[in-house]
Amino acid sequence: MINRILSFLIAALFTQETAFAGDEAEKNVDRIMSAMEVILEHHIEPPTRQEMVLAAARALDPEKRLSREVSELANQRALRKYLVDLWRKKTDGVAGPSRATLPDRFMNAMLKRVGAGTGLHHHVISDADYLVNRQLADNRYVGIGIHLGATRGYPTAMNVFEDGPAARAGMKRSDMMVAINGKDMEGVALPEVIKILRGQEGQTVNIEVRHPTESEEATRTLEFKRGVAPLKTISYRRHVHTENEHVILGVTINSITGSTLHELRQAETSDQGTGINGVVLDLRSLGNADRHHTVTLANGLLDGGTMGELVGVKGVRRFEADRECLFRGLPMAVLVNSRTSGMSEWLAAALQSNQRAMIVGGQTAGQQYIGEPVPLPDGGAIVLATHRWVRAAKGPNLESGMFRRHKATWSSRSKAVWPDVFTIRETEQRVPFSDFQTQFRTWPPSIDQETEKKAIELLRDTIALEQLGEQEG
Repeated sequence: MINRILSFLIAALFTQETAFAGDEAEKNVDRIMSAMEVILEHHIEPPTRQEMVLAAARALDPEKRLSREVSELANQRALRKYLVDLWRKKTDGVAGPSRATLPDRFMNAMLKRVGAGTGLHHHVISDADYLVNRQLADNRYVGIGIHLGATRGYPTAMNVFEDGPAARAGMKRSDMMVAINGKDMEGVALPEVIKILRGQEGQTVNIEVRHPTESEEATRTLEFKRGVAPLKTISYRRHVHTENEHVILGVTINSITGSTLHELRQAETSDQGTGINGVVLDLRSLGNADRHHTVTLANGLLDGGTMGELVGVKGVRRFEADRECLFRGLPMAVLVNSRTSGMSEWLAAALQSNQRAMIVGGQTAGQQYIGEPVPLPDGGAIVLATHRWVRAAKGPNLESGMFRRHKATWSSRSKAVWPDVFTIRETEQRVPFSDFQTQFRTWPPSIDQETEKKAIELLRDTIALEQLGEQEG
């Protein structure tokens, strides 16, 4: 009798373990299969289902040649069954960290194949990160309004956004956050601090802060509600030439969001923008930018003309500019280098093709694919290459305006934007896009200063020539 009971219990445990393994296999495979459908619907150049399944299968069995097996699978149901069976077979007896990381390796192997040839990192982001991504794109990030760093093991407000919740509550730059909502913050990792600070708009946050130079007795408690903390996406300053009194407004675009065009309008009408003779627009800090907001920005800077094209899964869309033309009548130079990529390149190309600005600096990254997060059915999102930018075919007129002394060095079919005036040595230009991140970290500051100086010099020469022509006329 006892033996029968033991046999029954062992069989029950085995059945339960097998069922659990089966649930795990089906859950992870279904996650992959639903991601494949999103990729096939939204990716500009998606692989086939067989290619994606093969990439995922190789994460489970890297030693075996699986190409023939996968190629013989005729439909989606067969592909799913193949992955489920392979998962069960290869995870049998696997435990610990290796098993815990397997779902991510499974997905990442498939996404690596999806991103092949695009130069973009295809990856999954959480629901929270997707929400923040959209908030940042629209410049409606919900938080407390600070740039976060660390001092002496405590999270620190390295910068406090003007008019943000933290600034209104009295937080100062360099304030250390000793405790948040009663929780000691010493030694807490910054990603965890960010999660604590994020939340729904209107929720109350209590933070105990003190300056690094102050004693513990000087700790003060700030109470405020989370709210929209708008980011300044541009910065600007005047360059005044003492000899001829030419005034150039230097504008640095740090990101392109729903507020960037409005901020440029404010710069144009501000005290800094009054009485200027030319504009330098710096795009060297920009990587890929939001597609919709970049088109809006290009439209605001141009006086008509074709901005360029975007190729997506639904075909080719050409964009024509209105005639708002910020800084109308003023010569403009745009600064670029290999950090300028994606939609930022499209913006530079639109200004160059329409003779609105002279491009100065170095060749851009040549990253024509546009990565955007696409929601997944079971939560989160995948960052995919959804579009590819194409510049307008029309080029600069070398016989007039700023371009008359410079040779055109670009083609409408080029994957990068070539400057009208190079300020970076050729050896520094030939950096593969795969090394883009490394170059970003090590770019010599002297080159950036030389580029800005050259652009200002070119604008002043242009202004002087225009003034001379007016006098002769």
